[in-house]
Amino acid sequence: VMGAGLSQLALDAALRELHLAGKPQDGFQNIRLMAGAVIHNFAQHVPPTDGGGAGGAWANADLSEQATQVLCGALDGLRTEVDFTVLVRRLKAVAHVLVRCQKTAADLVVMLGLDAELDALNTGLVPLLPEGAAAAEVRTALAEAREALAANR
Repeated sequence: VMGAGLSQLALDAALRELHLAGKPQDGFQNIRLMAGAVIHNFAQHVPPTDGGGAGGAWANADLSEQATQVLCGALDGLRTEVDFTVLVRRLKAVAHVLVRCQKTAADLVVMLGLDAELDALNTGLVPLLPEGAAAAEVRTALAEAREALAANR
């Protein structure tokens, strides 16, 4: 088990490497695949928030720094992602955080305008996807992320 400092360093490195510019043949593909996996794994362990209580009272409604970083890092530039595997990992990370952190996470996504990334993928990429297992995974992961966002608005 990593300490908090090492966990933060690992997350920071994964987020940085996730956004490496370059084409798969430039040698960045394996690094980006690993970064996507690390971010997906962190997303599964973000602390949940209590999205609200009786009478609209907000108890423990703040997103953790880790949840915020995973959510924003996974959504940023999502529509320009060129690798289907990395795209699926990023979408699944978004869905995990939205499910665990509910309305608090959904509100942040909408406030920052990052919901546009999901909408752009749905209208721009999905109709152009070829048939096949990788494309089906992208469609499923995108649907999960969009459903999690819609359920918590």
